[in-house]
Amino acid sequence: MRHHILMYCQHLLGVGHLYRFARLAAACVQSGFKVTVVAGGESVGQSLFEGCHWVQLPPIKVPDASFSELVTADGQSVSADYWQQRQHVLRETIKQTLPDVFLVEMYPFGRRAFRHELTPILAELKAGGACKVMCSLRDILVDKFVRDPQRQDWVVDQLQQYFDAVLVHGDENFIALQETFPAVERVSSQLYYTGYVGPEHDSQVSVAPQRQVVVSAGSGAVAEQMMMDLLAARPYSSVASWSWRFLLGPRSSHRLQQALAEADKEAGLGDIQVEGLRDDFVSLLAASGLSISQAGYNTVMDVLVAQCPALLLPFSNADETEQLLRAQRLAAAGYCHYAQPEQLSPQGLAQCIDNAVSLNPKSLPSPIKLGGQWQTVNFIKRWLNE
Repeated sequence: MRHHILMYCQHLLGVGHLYRFARLAAACVQSGFKVTVVAGGESVGQSLFEGCHWVQLPPIKVPDASFSELVTADGQSVSADYWQQRQHVLRETIKQTLPDVFLVEMYPFGRRAFRHELTPILAELKAGGACKVMCSLRDILVDKFVRDPQRQDWVVDQLQQYFDAVLVHGDENFIALQETFPAVERVSSQLYYTGYVGPEHDSQVSVAPQRQVVVSAGSGAVAEQMMMDLLAARPYSSVASWSWRFLLGPRSSHRLQQALAEADKEAGLGDIQVEGLRDDFVSLLAASGLSISQAGYNTVMDVLVAQCPALLLPFSNADETEQLLRAQRLAAAGYCHYAQPEQLSPQGLAQCIDNAVSLNPKSLPSPIKLGGQWQTVNFIKRWLNE
């Protein structure tokens, strides 16, 4: 009998959580599991989950990067009735699928605002005893955990009450969860590091890099200023004559598209190509002379697997320090340069671009363990067979 995994993912602004979950789902499907995906954000990304049954909850999102409020797809406040609708769909899905594993992305380390939706469901699964409940967690948590012992206590309580395991999709020797979750010792018996979840790519296929810069930022939800800063820095860089390829996500603004069109007309500079996200992103990076991107989990994995020179421009604010920490560690290992554009003049950012072009990551051993999706599958198999 095939085991059934029910995967719950709630993305709010970008779509990085969905992309990582899609790689996990693909590995589960290829390993013979039935997979049902319950998505709670805006209805995007379904095509990524080939071979999975897709269940869309009434969507919830945040209107901006402040994460200060939750709204429905049409921007309305989330009512009590709306929450009940979501919980009803989730509960009915569980009744119909009878999952062997309930894999919850991020919660309770994040998405605390969804506790009223999830806690009753988790309590019911725990009481039933037939389903293993696991948390799927990225490598780094937001900085507020370090400053808030009460929040740590709440997370520990949730884990001890309702969860069988926490699968950390990272490498303890690169960035340990302890660094952003100081209470980790209290749940150490539930914690398992899988390695990083990255793309499938044949790194043995050698491609001569082209005189091309690839600029990307995932969905584009918080990337406009980064790309505007790069346009200002481009004329001062040593690669100004190269072709610059900007990959715009579905949330990129019309203002940015206009600015790129105008920049392509500048005399004496290389051409600018503008296109959407690409399925062959890793191959594109592997054949490029430089990648410039933010430092989100998935993009960094793509860059590392492609082994191309990279400049990381991490998105960060008072609470969102995840990307900055990841970029700093990779730069310390010699795998990239990083900068915070808002602290630099166009000439200063251009110097960072020039420094990054000179990198040769192919000459370095990998700083992290990859293959996290397959270690996740192996762990789930062992757990179900015990």
